[in-house]
Amino acid sequence: LLWVWLLAAGWTVAACHSEGGGKPGKEGAADSAAARPVPVVTTVARRQDLPIYLDGLGTVNAYKIVTVRTQVDGRLDKVLFREGQRVTRGELLAQVDARPFLASLHQADSALMRDTALLDNARKNLERYSALRAQNLISQQQVDDQQTQVSQYEGAVGVDRAASEAAKLNVDYSRIVAPIDGVTGVRLVDEGNLVHPGDTSGIVVITQIDPIAVIFTLPEDDLPRLVSRMDPAQLGGSASASPGRPSPSPGAPSGGPPAKGLTVEAWSRDGQTQLGVGELTVLDNQINQGTATLRLKAVFANPRHQLWPNQFVKARFGNFRIWARFT
Repeated sequence: LLWVWLLAAGWTVAACHSEGGGKPGKEGAADSAAARPVPVVTTVARRQDLPIYLDGLGTVNAYKIVTVRTQVDGRLDKVLFREGQRVTRGELLAQVDARPFLASLHQADSALMRDTALLDNARKNLERYSALRAQNLISQQQVDDQQTQVSQYEGAVGVDRAASEAAKLNVDYSRIVAPIDGVTGVRLVDEGNLVHPGDTSGIVVITQIDPIAVIFTLPEDDLPRLVSRMDPAQLGGSASASPGRPSPSPGAPSGGPPAKGLTVEAWSRDGQTQLGVGELTVLDNQINQGTATLRLKAVFANPRHQLWPNQFVKARFGNFRIWARFT
């Protein structure tokens, strides 16, 4: 066993000397690094603008949200939309049983025709009585009575016409149409159910996602930069410059004249994917004292539907510059 151990140790020492090349490991690595060239890049020193970007975590909100409800009582006969379907304003979504409203319309039209005929006859009689009165063949009392009857029929015709218009309106309301352009959500009621105007759930919720809005927050310390670059109309003032308008604070960056609508970029939460480019439209009218932050709203064109309601995104915008000298 002793001879075997000595033989193995000899082989190990010989192998270490052959791999090291006769030099220690650290000295060999240092010589190898010194032999490699180090690239050096030079450039001309210059003075230029350094862009400053402001980032804030935001939430995507639908530009408009409408809960579609019926405006008349009745049975829901047809549901003509698919869940998740893109609809346009005025497109037929559902149909309520319109037969009761059509019956009311026919009744109102018939009453209107009857009272219109009576009114025409009363006016002709009034003309005859007026001619006879001019010849002193009848008393003035008869003429006055006929005039009263004409006025009564005129009122009845007005009531009938209003009833006819109300019946037509109910017939129109039985056709439930999309009030905005958008995307339908999950159907909230099925065919065959009785629906009422007071139903809280409605029939479906439509969200407009093109364009779409993003609500995000920034620290209150960034407010001077925002105010210096926004249009006065967006800050509650006049769109035209006024002589009494205060100038920016001394510490605020200049950056040029106010621009209407700062460009805002929406990025994924990891900051790797740009989801859209929009425009800043609203600054909240107060700062949250609990968090010392200011809420902002930007509107984005969203034709590819990369932004979705209640999605968390990172909002970034710039156009704020400071002078920096590189030496």
